[in-house]
Amino acid sequence: MSEEVKANKVGVYIDFENIKIPLENQGKALKYPEYGVFREVGESYGNVAIIKPFAVWDGMHREQVAFEECGIKTIPIVSNLKNAADISLTVDCLYNTFTMGLDTVVIFAGDGGYGPLINCLIDDLQRDVLVYSIKGSQKDAVYRRLKKNHRWFDEEFAHIISEGIVPDQTDPNMIMLAIIMDKLHKQYPSIGRSGLYKYILKHPELKKLGDGGCSGLLDTARGIDLIRELIPVWENKVLVRKVELNYDHPIVKELKLLKNT
Repeated sequence: MSEEVKANKVGVYIDFENIKIPLENQGKALKYPEYGVFREVGESYGNVAIIKPFAVWDGMHREQVAFEECGIKTIPIVSNLKNAADISLTVDCLYNTFTMGLDTVVIFAGDGGYGPLINCLIDDLQRDVLVYSIKGSQKDAVYRRLKKNHRWFDEEFAHIISEGIVPDQTDPNMIMLAIIMDKLHKQYPSIGRSGLYKYILKHPELKKLGDGGCSGLLDTARGIDLIRELIPVWENKVLVRKVELNYDHPIVKELKLLKNT
């Protein structure tokens, strides 16, 4: 590493659920002992002054331990509201950029919600920005402006990613989701994702998830094909994303739920 690179102050920010869930949706996972890769990436651009992985760590004890065994302290998201990780990461990143004099910011995420942060860092603060995303999860045109500074994490680090991972299908939240959707289908043969979302947040056993947890639950359920998202349709001038329960899924069959015909 050149002296110029060594003098470069780097901040590394990880929206971990934004990496974990898209990998799981492809039946993949980061290998357990390899969580030091996030620091190694930062070190390739200079001296890592700060590294922060953000997530709602409930139910991710193994991953949290993996970070901390690598000397990386995890940052809890105390709110389950949607976009809580985006907001916490953005505030921390901007604060540290000013107070620590960061030269380069490395972000692990593909969420379009980070667009304003990336634009601010580049255009207003003249910092170098690098983003690593999971292929297929990158959602905002702002990433295209990064060109070579936007990388596919799962391609570049395929050697430390396990394939053939099956999410835990005994997760009580998944079981409850299947039961809820079966009941809803019997009342409403067709339901939109937003309607399902609101219903889940009112359910006594799932409302504890909050907005962020509910969104993650639906994304994971879709990733394991427990629920299927249909082609969006226009209803009353609103584009509605319909979802349905997959009655051929092992969870549903184990519960002995039968499709209403």
